[in-house]
Amino acid sequence: MTVGDIVNGSSNDNVNLTFIPAVGVGICLTSISNNGALVRMSDGAITGAIGTAFYTNASLISCKIMITNTRYLTFATSGNGTTYSGIQIT
Repeated sequence: MTVGDIVNGSSNDNVNLTFIPAVGVGICLTSISNNGALVRMSDGAITGAIGTAFYTNASLISCKIMITNTRYLTFATSGNGTTYSGIQIT
């Protein structure tokens, strides 16, 4: 992959999703469909929820979330699947 490439992913119902880019890769997530899942950032040791808007059953959330191999995204699903989309920036 190279800078400018579009990235996306999804999970099935009731399946947790963790998105960790490769070492040296940075991603700017631009949309998330959380369907009631807890959206969290993690560094492998500490995990914290991001924003109260991510706790709602939103069908699509526009955002700018920067993630790397050391600060990545997790979804704790409890129902419908989740999706994300973004662009590689480094």
